Amino acid sequence: MVKLNPEFIKEELFKKYHELDSYLEIENLDVLRRELCSFRKNDKFIFVSKKFNERNNIYRFRNKIKICSDADDIFGTFSLVTSNSKLDVIHVEAIFGIIEYSCAAELQRKLSMDEKEKIYYCDLVYKLSCGQENFLQVTDYDFVNKNFFKKLKDIRWGNNAKDLHKKITNGLWLFICSDLDTGPGVGNSFSASSKYFACCRALTHNRSEISVEDVVQSWLFTLKLFSMDLRPLIKDFPLENNLPQSIDEKNTEPQINEGDVHKNNPSLIRKVFAAVVSVVLMVLILLAISIVFLLIVGDFDYHVLPRSAGLLCLAIWVALTKKFYDYLIQKLSK
Repeated sequence: MVKLNPEFIKEELFKKYHELDSYLEIENLDVLRRELCSFRKNDKFIFVSKKFNERNNIYRFRNKIKICSDADDIFGTFSLVTSNSKLDVIHVEAIFGIIEYSCAAELQRKLSMDEKEKIYYCDLVYKLSCGQENFLQVTDYDFVNKNFFKKLKDIRWGNNAKDLHKKITNGLWLFICSDLDTGPGVGNSFSASSKYFACCRALTHNRSEISVEDVVQSWLFTLKLFSMDLRPLIKDFPLENNLPQSIDEKNTEPQINEGDVHKNNPSLIRKVFAAVVSVVLMVLILLAISIVFLLIVGDFDYHVLPRSAGLLCLAIWVALTKKFYDYLIQKLSK
């Protein structure tokens, strides 16, 4: 990450801090921006900023962790564009990242693969999804399944809520991370987690739209979650540092052979290939249908069609392209 000039960062922090003045009527907004700024001197966050550069490697286990697998099946590939909530499986994985960073900071070292797997297969993310601030009181989380993610996908962002989240993420939080030279994987995990919690908060409070209060409370909760000692909440997780400070980085990587990696997670090249083939094929099909239509009806004035008809056709085309893309990914993964 490029280190910006300290004076420039200081000026931008001041400016971004006061850009939130117009939102001060929102409950706890002032508390949030002060809490965000306090992370510049937060020992745990400073440690994580120094030790971690990229996001956690949970994506390698995506198909083996049920909550991630369920989210991936429902959100799909184009969810960031097509869904109301703009959520993706990476937002679920970001929660695991926050837990991992928090535990690593408590131990003052990177986690071993065994410790990471204890996080990946614990029930904490289920409880956080349905309980947020009250997650410690959650005992029943069976409803956090594919149906839960279907409902989550349809949650809408209020205009002010969407703008506020962007203002915090790309404003004050961005320059706090820049000040500490925090890796983008770490910084993005916080913003992605707060976005996921905001959507969950609206859903579990029986609302179809995310409010500005949801945004504020979800950011506060994300910061609080990281600051907590989460180790006692994870089954069999070590409470003491039993590994040396200079833990061998090779031991922190998952022991997965190449075949398993390709089977469970198609490479970027395969995904790009599948996307290109899907789009090209569907364009050719659309062209063929258009030619047949013109041969049947001859000259046709498309302007007489309502705009909604065009949007409907576009939606059908996108849906078919997505279906074919998923089919190709499934075949390429075998």
